[in-house]
Amino acid sequence: MRFGTILSVPKRLTFSARFYFDPNSIPMWSGEAHYILYASNRENVQLVRLVFRFVVGDYQVQAQVITDTNSWWNSPWVTLTDGPHSLEFDWRASTGPGANNGGLTFWVDATEYVNFATLDNDTRLIDVVAWGAVDAIDNGTRGTYYFDAFVSRRSTYVGSDPGAPSPPPPPAKPDALFSDGFESGNFSAWSSYATDGGDLSVSGGAALVGSYGMQAVLDDNNAIYVTDWSPWDETRYRARFYFDPNSISMASGNAHYLLYTANRDYALSIRVEFRFYSGAYQVRAEVGNDSNGWSSSAWTTISDAPHYFELDWRASTAPGANNGGMTWWIDGSQHAGPASPQPEGILKPSPPTLLGDQPRAW
Repeated sequence: MRFGTILSVPKRLTFSARFYFDPNSIPMWSGEAHYILYASNRENVQLVRLVFRFVVGDYQVQAQVITDTNSWWNSPWVTLTDGPHSLEFDWRASTGPGANNGGLTFWVDATEYVNFATLDNDTRLIDVVAWGAVDAIDNGTRGTYYFDAFVSRRSTYVGSDPGAPSPPPPPAKPDALFSDGFESGNFSAWSSYATDGGDLSVSGGAALVGSYGMQAVLDDNNAIYVTDWSPWDETRYRARFYFDPNSISMASGNAHYLLYTANRDYALSIRVEFRFYSGAYQVRAEVGNDSNGWSSSAWTTISDAPHYFELDWRASTAPGANNGGMTWWIDGSQHAGPASPQPEGILKPSPPTLLGDQPRAW
């Protein structure tokens, strides 16, 4: 454990705290998480925890609260831009056995993200707060981040410090998101990549546009792919890439995916599938819905030559609107695309798994 600050507080039936936190571009591996606050009782049982993590290119925080039966209730993950933010929580113990009226409210930059109000937590009281890089620091997390302006109260809301700067705005959203044709001769433009010992590589022989392309050698069942973390809570996403089957040997009926998009929790939203069937190569596009179902385009036969695929995905505009969908093109010709209802802000596309040359998204 690496406590920045330990505060002793009297036994409290209610406890509120607010502080400022700035990730300061701290390097972390995707998926790494650790605790930046514990509020505990005298037996060192954590009652409230704040978790900080890095996932597919974004920093996020989550509030967690425990019940008398040792069940943790978690807020949604809240994405932070790389700058100062105010984090505040208000914890309440249940008023008695069976009352089940304890709670936790969690704010980021004065916006409420959760308000639990039916917790069974009457047997535990907050006595100690640990604040800083508190626990569970991973090997890929190395650098410096900042804390400031800690305020705690017995019950009332604290709110933003009047002298603090405004939280940084979300990233600007120009039309262009990402483009790479591997002309650097390597994968340096991509957020991450899995090569399986060199089975995925950049080579001149794989070039379909320009001088270089991405070559995928399939000699086992291990996934090989590149990943782009550029998107940010996208409600519309377009992508185009080139692909050449290059006479790859496949048994009839064999199929695998060339592209995935997903949100930060890796719930997939788009898939592009490639198969060999009755002596022909074929592709199709699929789009997921809120019920974890999939709608698919028809299989389209492609020749053993370079082709370009393009898709245009739209999130549904609101819960119940059911007006999301996707359009799908092969070599500039529109094919019947799957239409599927989507939530109003699901997509953080990652990871795209691309075989071929000149993937481009905008």
